[in-house]
Amino acid sequence: HSFPTRRSSDLREIGAAALRETFTEGQPVVRDAEAFAARLISGRPQLHAIHTARTRLVVAILHAADEVESLLKAATLPLPTQEDLAEQLAWLVFPGFAETVPSAQLLHVPRYLEACRVRLQRAPSNPAGDQRKLAEFAPHWQRYAQLTAQAELPRHDRARLAEYRWLLEEFRVSLFAQELRTPVPVSAKRLDALWQQVLLP
Repeated sequence: HSFPTRRSSDLREIGAAALRETFTEGQPVVRDAEAFAARLISGRPQLHAIHTARTRLVVAILHAADEVESLLKAATLPLPTQEDLAEQLAWLVFPGFAETVPSAQLLHVPRYLEACRVRLQRAPSNPAGDQRKLAEFAPHWQRYAQLTAQAELPRHDRARLAEYRWLLEEFRVSLFAQELRTPVPVSAKRLDALWQQVLLP
């Protein structure tokens, strides 16, 4: 799939996300008309800036994803590396991402895409090294993918599952593009410990 830079659906999604971020995200639930009016008054001045910032970010992400996809098509890579990068791209930039990915995570997506680009540059000259790192990463990803693919998820902590999902992207950065740095320490051990907190008894 290719990632056109401006689609009407993207613009609608950005609008919905900007409204959510301005008026509801991380704020108490509005329970009466008075609180609703106060929230509108306090949030309205920020709405334009939030909308503009998210639009710029989404457009930058779409451009970067397009570049990574072009590089992926042109690269000569072992099939597992190729499939893993294609899957990563599909999980980062998907229909609805402009609305559903929270701002705190969306801000990091350009770095994750840059890590893909770095990996694409390195893997052809050291395919065995890439495969070794992929073997280290794969079990952590597979358990997440298997869990989320279930029609009905078992009892789980939603916040911890979301944290695990984005920590996986940081683990990829630490393995494949270490120089891009991660904002939090990440390791296989930390992922294992977090996974223990995802599933509830």
